Amino acid sequence: MSLRADQLTFIQKQGRIAAGVCHHCGTRFVAPPDLDQSDQVREDILNQFAQHKCAPNQGRDAELLRKLKWLLVKKGYLSENLVKRTAGMPSLITFYHHLGGFRRIYKILGYLPRTGVFTGSEHRQRTYHVRDQLIHRLEVLFPDRITVVHPRGKTRPVLQLDGASTISVSICRARRTRDGELQWVFHPLPKDERGHIMLLCLLDESNTKSLICYLLPTAKMASNHFFKQADPMLAAGIRVDDLSQLPAMVDRFHLKE
Repeated sequence: MSLRADQLTFIQKQGRIAAGVCHHCGTRFVAPPDLDQSDQVREDILNQFAQHKCAPNQGRDAELLRKLKWLLVKKGYLSENLVKRTAGMPSLITFYHHLGGFRRIYKILGYLPRTGVFTGSEHRQRTYHVRDQLIHRLEVLFPDRITVVHPRGKTRPVLQLDGASTISVSICRARRTRDGELQWVFHPLPKDERGHIMLLCLLDESNTKSLICYLLPTAKMASNHFFKQADPMLAAGIRVDDLSQLPAMVDRFHLKE
């Protein structure tokens, strides 16, 4: 299975990225064997590819840098959101695949961003790490029943149980309200996933590991939501205290249909 990108194909084996191949020259990129998390492997391959200078890529890199320099001069600053909002600019994924992450892009341009600009990105990476750990545990528990797939070449993984039931995974970060109450922030899933069963994972207060999981019959919520401990939406699902019981819980949803 492969994940299509603008100039790079990710080759996957057993639901995990194994290598990347340049579309133009066929050069193969493989991450070091000590990287076992999918996001780490993907980032390492993208970093290698960003430094790869076959002729077609080299010209494209220079073109992308010229666009970024133009935007920086015009606006006086540069950010991922600014690039997204500016008409005529290539997509962020194009910049990532050719030049690497924005930390690297800023270094190339000699631009010093404001303090804390990467905080959100760092939070996302930690959340992805928890998600990958959860998925890996399920793969180990059910090696013949659960498959990790990336529909239509997306980087976001979903689970297939017995080739029939599709399960979306959502990780919710914890935060304290002004009153000291613990709540969890839910961001809507992509539209094409909202009819799936959803495995919802609420993180502990440090946002570094799972506190509790729930299995919900659908993920139809289309706006941000702040879960509380006695949230009625959670009551509509099944609390997952033991991941080994997940297939039986999915079956319970199907019996209700």
